[in-house]
Amino acid sequence: MRGRDTNDARPVLSPREREVLARLCRGDSEKAIARSLGIAPGTVHVHLQTIYRKLAVRGRVQAAMAGVARGVCPVPRAPERG
Repeated sequence: MRGRDTNDARPVLSPREREVLARLCRGDSEKAIARSLGIAPGTVHVHLQTIYRKLAVRGRVQAAMAGVARGVCPVPRAPERG
């Protein structure tokens, strides 16, 4: 099916959407993402809305959790205790 991963029914994110999601997972603001990618903040906003729709989430936190589940974002590790 076009637009979906071959292994399951999850929608495929474009390379740019994956970049935006990775930066969102780092906690970057829309402005910071725009600066780092050299695009307008409005374009970042459109990418985020598309990501939210494709991942069937309602916001940044749910998108970040979905990014971790998909392997787009690294899993945060707790600091080691010495």
